[in-house]
Amino acid sequence: MSGTSLIAGLLADEGYEQQTCGMAIELVARVRAAHRAQHNDNDPHPLHELCNALLQSLPGDFPAAVLVAPPMGVPTCVVARGEAPYVVVVWMLLDPLDIDSKQTTFLHLDAMSSTPYTSSTKAFEALYKLGAAKPPPEPEPQPEAQPGPTVVLHSSSDTATSTDTCDSRILETLRTRAAREAISGLGIMSRDFEVEEVDSTIHRQMLAGQLVDWKSGGIGWQAKSLPPFVPSTFNHLITENPWAGELVPSELVGMVWTAASTEERGSKRWKHCWHVFECGEQMVLRLHRYDFDKG
Repeated sequence: MSGTSLIAGLLADEGYEQQTCGMAIELVARVRAAHRAQHNDNDPHPLHELCNALLQSLPGDFPAAVLVAPPMGVPTCVVARGEAPYVVVVWMLLDPLDIDSKQTTFLHLDAMSSTPYTSSTKAFEALYKLGAAKPPPEPEPQPEAQPGPTVVLHSSSDTATSTDTCDSRILETLRTRAAREAISGLGIMSRDFEVEEVDSTIHRQMLAGQLVDWKSGGIGWQAKSLPPFVPSTFNHLITENPWAGELVPSELVGMVWTAASTEERGSKRWKHCWHVFECGEQMVLRLHRYDFDKG
């Protein structure tokens, strides 16, 4: 099987749907180390074993392939099961910058019935950032406790009422849509998003005006100094990220904070925009948009 012709064929085949997202941070380091072993030590086994482990993580036995390859030229590693046309193909693209390392997932829409996924949306959600650390399983349901006093995390109750709901379903919906909104320009330009829940300690600090640089833990940011957060609005958030406004009702949103930064080195430019917003009564989310372009 030729990995080069496989990629070209997938990109040209209208029977495939594709989505690109940033490669999972946990996976980038493993792929990079295995890649070095192959090129520096002439040892292809670590990368082959890693790709095979990713392939084995796909449920079922439908035809699938995982490859590590540049945009053009000979692929570094290709592993597959079954025969082409593959139902799922996961293409890992390494870049000198971790944040610009991408995962592109291809789905053969006419063959989805051979997978455990009920729809392409469910499949892309399950395959988002393959190899990322998984959250711990949810605890077993406990007997329903007697109602007690309500604890409201937010201080801004003017836009959120006791009947509002904003739970893990919205978080997963935002993450799934963020993956679809990501853009990969194969090294020329890219756009990626990260959505995460904000720790209650960080939220309390922000309410107190202690707008610390905790956001340095997010994707694609390596600068030595960070701009502070400032109060913002939901309108500003959806101006920067219109798709988020389609998913989060404005009446659920309380306080909003934002921070932004642009870094330029030669022809390369990195732009970051963070929004932190209260969603319902018990959840605070951070939406990080990251843009890269090379003129």
